[in-house]
Amino acid sequence: MSDVVVVIKTGTILEGDGGVSRHAQVLQCKPGLHPNYDVVLCYAPASTYHPYVTWDYNHSTGGLSTGHYYDSLLEAAKDFDSRL
Repeated sequence: MSDVVVVIKTGTILEGDGGVSRHAQVLQCKPGLHPNYDVVLCYAPASTYHPYVTWDYNHSTGGLSTGHYYDSLLEAAKDFDSRL
């Protein structure tokens, strides 16, 4: 049995699970602290009041966690820059 690794890159449109991540677009991504995780900055149109989100992205599961939500791209970008 081989390990499954789901790669993410700028421009990727997320499938999501029917929530805020559904159809979110990755604006930026960078490696996280753990080699299996990236930090992503996304535009999530399903999130009416806070459409800019930073998440931890898990390569093994394709899952998102530790979301920080913002109403402006500038604030979300600051958070993205500070996250490891």
